[in-house]
Order: sequence, then structure tokens, then C-alpha cells
Amino acid sequence: MSRLESTQTIRSKRIVQKLEDLQENRYYHIYNRGNNRKNLFLEERNYDFFLARYQKYICPVADTFAYCLLGNHFHLLIRVKPQERPHRSPLASGSPSRAFSNFFSSYTQSMNSLYGRTGSLFQERFRRKEVTGNDSLRAVMQYIHLNPLFTYICQGFSHVQALVVSNTPRQGDHVSSARGSLPLVRRQTII
Repeated sequence: MSRLESTQTIRSKRIVQKLEDLQENRYYHIYNRGNNRKNLFLEERNYDFFLARYQKYICPVADTFAYCLLGNHFHLLIRVKPQERPHRSPLASGSPSRAFSNFFSSYTQSMNSLYGRTGSLFQERFRRKEVTGNDSLRAVMQYIHLNPLFTYICQGFSHVQALVVSNTPRQGDHVSSARGSLPLVRRQTII
């Protein structure tokens, strides 16, 4: 096998692995970042629009347990709903993975139109890791909620301290919490 064939085989296997559908009643850590590590959210209204699109495309197919939206990346902890939900949105037709694809495509197209840009907004297809067991679920939830602290350590301790004391994210960043978040987060299930 030539080097080119070997590379194509590796890429094909990677693509097949990434396209594996999300399975119902399973938890997943979903994450991605901006292409070339650029910001996904340029203004406060971008966060709100992202969450509105999320509610439209993803809430019909998945329950959300935690999320964190930072300037250039995001994290979500979701559980895929059973396929036979009577109140599923027509937008959610097809697989849950398709719903995520439609969601990211919708956000990208809107951002491209709004800011006169072209091409991919996200670095690659959304990444996902299945979360199994209560310990793993707890660890991922903690990771998502502490991610802003880890991110801002590089920007100086004073900002991190203010974040910890006030328990609120930096203006523009959005983090769910057990004490308060958008209605899309299933707080009572985890608490």
C-alpha cells in the first residue's frame, strides 16, 4: 500500500469514527472550538443566539445537564432522549447527530452572514465522548463548570479570584450551574 493510500485509509477510519451516531439514553461530553482557535462569540448577542439555536435544534433530541460557552470554545454535557418522544420537533428529524450538525451549520451560516465571513466557523466536526458511570458524569460536570477558571488562569489570578468570589462568569461567557441557569439545563436530575 502506498503512503497516499495509507493516509486515505487513516482519514476514512477517522471520519467513520466521528460520524458514529449518538445513542439514545447515553450521556455525552460534546465540545469544539473556533477554527484556528478564533472566537466563536464576538459579541454578547452571539451567546444568546447560540443558546436560542441550541434550544431550537438540540433540546428536542437531548437533555442538557451542563454547558460552558467561552470565547473560542464550548462544552456541553447532554443525554440523548429516546427516539420515540411524542413532542419532538420536526427540526429534529433524523438522528441526534444530524440535529447537532444542523445546529452548528445554522449558527455558522448566521455568523458568516452577520459578519461578512465565509467558510467554517468551527475547527472540525463536533467532538464527543460518551460518559459512563456516576463518577465520570460528576467529573465531566466539574470539568465543564471549572473550565472558565482553567481558561482564565493564563489571563491573571485577579480575574480568576473575582470569578470564584462572585461565582459569575466573565461578561460574555456563559456557564450553567446547579443554582441558576437557563431553563434548558436539567438541574433537578443531577442535584
